[in-house]
Amino acid sequence: MHIHNLKDFAAGLLYILLGLGAMTFIGEGELGTLAQMGPLYFPKIVGAGLALTGTAVLLKSLRLGAADADNADRLNLHAWRPMPVLVILGSAVIFALTLLPFGFLLSAFLTVFASTLAHPSFAWKRSVLLAAGLTALTALIFVYGMGLSVTLLPPAFDLI
Repeated sequence: MHIHNLKDFAAGLLYILLGLGAMTFIGEGELGTLAQMGPLYFPKIVGAGLALTGTAVLLKSLRLGAADADNADRLNLHAWRPMPVLVILGSAVIFALTLLPFGFLLSAFLTVFASTLAHPSFAWKRSVLLAAGLTALTALIFVYGMGLSVTLLPPAFDLI
């Protein structure tokens, strides 16, 4: 048995480690049942699902037989660009910092728009349309559909 796809192998191993780490470090407590979930039920289920997904990805990356170096994907660390990762993480920080002062609509719009900057072929029109559409969709789902209690507009608009 040998590693046929090194990227899948590394991703599977990472998923397994993250899933097992989550299940281990979440701690002991009341899990509850499916009908009455305790506070640790969902995080433990997500950790287990991540570990199982990682196992499937890792097993898919392995092959029986002799190694075939011509067909094996090689992990190319020189092609890894950290800037898109930093932009995506930064967009999550933007959401956290702008939700209360700017309201949900503007905060979600800024978050999606900022995350589109990570794409190599950034286009203003496409980014604005995507941000507007996803903002409307998330407002419909979370605020109106699920009844999430969050202000849609900035607090300054409450005076008007």
